[in-house]
Order: sequence, then C-alpha cells, then structure tokens
Amino acid sequence: MENYKFDKATREKLASLSSRELESVLGEIADAIGADKMKTRMLLGNVEGVKGMLRTMTDDEANKLINSIGGEKADKILKDLKERY
Repeated sequence: MENYKFDKATREKLASLSSRELESVLGEIADAIGADKMKTRMLLGNVEGVKGMLRTMTDDEANKLINSIGGEKADKILKDLKERY
C-alpha cells in the first residue's frame, strides 16, 4: 500500500472544513481505528480546538499521531481523506 502523508496541506484542508464536516470526518476516523467512545465524544465536543491543533501541528507531531494509528489503517484513512478533500 502507498504511504500517504499527513502533510501540512492535508491538515489545512481538514481545518478549513465546516465544524459539522470535520465532526463527521473525525467520527469516521474514530470508528475506523476503534477509538474509545468517551474520548471520541470529548474530542467532538471541541471541534474548534481540533481545527487549531491541525493548523499548528508540526510535521513531527503529525507523524507521531499517524504512527500511533498503525501503518495500514493510517494509509487507508489518509488516502480516503485526500480523495475526498
């Protein structure tokens, strides 16, 4: 599988989505990685904070986040995001 990057352009595209769109994307990602439901609800309750984080996140921080998901899952999620946005 190709190695997709969670680069600055991708992060900026996500941050520029409406709050409703980003909330939907984050929910899909959380489901795809099997995230804790309580933590997901907390995250979705602060979509504007997530937008700020996406805009200020360094490439190293982004890579650390992606690596925590796991290669194959991360590639699938990033591929889907890049195709959609």
